[in-house]
This record gives sequence, structure tokens and C-alpha cells, in this order.
Amino acid sequence: MPDRFAEDNRLSPRLVWSGPPEGARSFALAVTDPDLPDAFNFPRSFAHWLVTNIPVEVRELPEGASGSLRLPHGAAEFNSDFVTFKIPGFGKGYGGPWPPDRAHRYFFTLYALKTDKVELPADADLGAFAAAVMPVAIDAASFVAVYGPAKKSLPA
Repeated sequence: MPDRFAEDNRLSPRLVWSGPPEGARSFALAVTDPDLPDAFNFPRSFAHWLVTNIPVEVRELPEGASGSLRLPHGAAEFNSDFVTFKIPGFGKGYGGPWPPDRAHRYFFTLYALKTDKVELPADADLGAFAAAVMPVAIDAASFVAVYGPAKKSLPA
């Protein structure tokens, strides 16, 4: 994963897809890290970016879409787990890789949904995202990026 998308850089990467399955009416995106150190005692993958309600006609999230007018109209972003861990400077939208110990895997998963819209509260976490998205998912496609270890420490 290129440095410009990691650590304290808030620039989201460009993502492009094609060939949605028949019946798809919207998309959702989750970027997660399953390699959080055991010392964090966190029961699930760390969410770096959660997006729902991406219109079905969209085939790309351009570089820098998170938190900007480049995010498709109607799409909704949610807090990354940097907010869960109260790391200063983070809020809704993309929080890139910042692995404290070693290289981590970052799973980018795009879900094709059979509904136009998923209703979630503004403070939804990965568990709420999954509970809303999985029952209406038709298909999913993923790729894995690797980054780490971090070049600087997380802010306190």
C-alpha cells in the first residue's frame, strides 16, 4: 500500500470495479485489518473505512473521495475504529493503515446489495455495518493490500 494512503495521510485510494451481479441496486465498502495485535484485546477486525449507499451506476471511488465532494451523491461514510480507540484527528471516513507492530493485511471488500439504501445510525461501527449489509448482499469481491510496520507512532 503506498505511503500516501497510510498513517496520518487521510487520502483514500482510488477503487475501480466492474460487472455488478444482476439485481444489484447499490454497493457498500469495508476496509478492514484482521491483524490487530493481541495486546489491543479487540474482538474483531479493525475498520479503516466503511461506506454504504454507493449508487449502482457508480464504478469508481476516485482518489481522495472520502470526506469530499468526490464521494458519490447519496453515499454514507461511518467512523473508522481510530474513533473507537479515541485516536485524535480521526472521524467519519477513511483512516488508512497505521500498524504499530509489523506488516498488516488490509481487506478491501465491495458488496453488491439488493437494496437501494442501507439505514444505519451515524455512529455505526463494523458490527452494525455487517448486520445491515450482510442480509442484503448479493455478492462480494475483495482484494488484500499490505502495509507496515508504521514509520511513526500513533498520536496519543
